[in-house]
Amino acid sequence: MLALKDNQKTFHEEMLLLFEKELVASPHLFAKYEAPAEKNSGRIEKRTCWQTDYIGWFEDIDEWHGLRSVIMVEAERRARNAQTGEWETSKERRLYASSLKVDAKLAYEVTRKHWGVESMHWTLDVTYGEDYCRARTRHAAANRASVRRMALSLTVPWARRRKCGIRDARMYAALSKEARLEMLTA
Repeated sequence: MLALKDNQKTFHEEMLLLFEKELVASPHLFAKYEAPAEKNSGRIEKRTCWQTDYIGWFEDIDEWHGLRSVIMVEAERRARNAQTGEWETSKERRLYASSLKVDAKLAYEVTRKHWGVESMHWTLDVTYGEDYCRARTRHAAANRASVRRMALSLTVPWARRRKCGIRDARMYAALSKEARLEMLTA
């Protein structure tokens, strides 16, 4: 599973066009799964997943070894506007390239798990500055990445219990022997 964004601009645009045009013209080419609505933090979110293996027309398909299907998840959110108090609706579409066979429910579940991985990478980049690491000798980059992931796995639960951010948890760990001990033994 690979999220398609601006990092694969042409592929992203072509697949978005596929979903925009063919979903209306040839709906039988797509499997659909509608997830139950979720209520979180004062907002209601409804997600729909479409998946198709109609990709033979894609010009660069040979460059995507193992590609079997493409997926689009549309999230519709209803939330109150903080200033006006009115309910507002927004939609977001996310596209994925996948090696999965067509099974829209499974595809939806995998995309939800994929978001958890993306979230972890974002945290590692923002909080731990992972993208700025310039370690290049032997196994230095892999070793540092392992230490950062271990630190993240220790600080996140502690931060949640304390209702503070990961940066704050890192600061507590740096300055407090008790906090370090609590993180390591929890």
